[in-house]
Amino acid sequence: MSDLSGTFVYWPSVRIIAHPSAKDDLKEVLVDINKLEWNEDDFPFLSLSEIGTQLEKMGYTHPFYVWSELGLSGRIYQYGNYDPPTWEHHGTTKGYA
Repeated sequence: MSDLSGTFVYWPSVRIIAHPSAKDDLKEVLVDINKLEWNEDDFPFLSLSEIGTQLEKMGYTHPFYVWSELGLSGRIYQYGNYDPPTWEHHGTTKGYA
């Protein structure tokens, strides 16, 4: 599988699921995307690599799941389920419309 760490996702069409700490490795939480530091352009964006780095600095442990959805399609990315950790395509959605 190819590493997708350079893939960009755009605010606010992102949902992130992570583990709050290693001791709570079975508990998953929805991360508040407003607490991430977004790059500014026409639309705020982050690469998957930047998301992973920020989540780790915030104390979250992997695996991380990033859902990026638009009206008619979406993608789910996963990080850290394999060794060595890498960003991978986990699934596809039909969007929120």
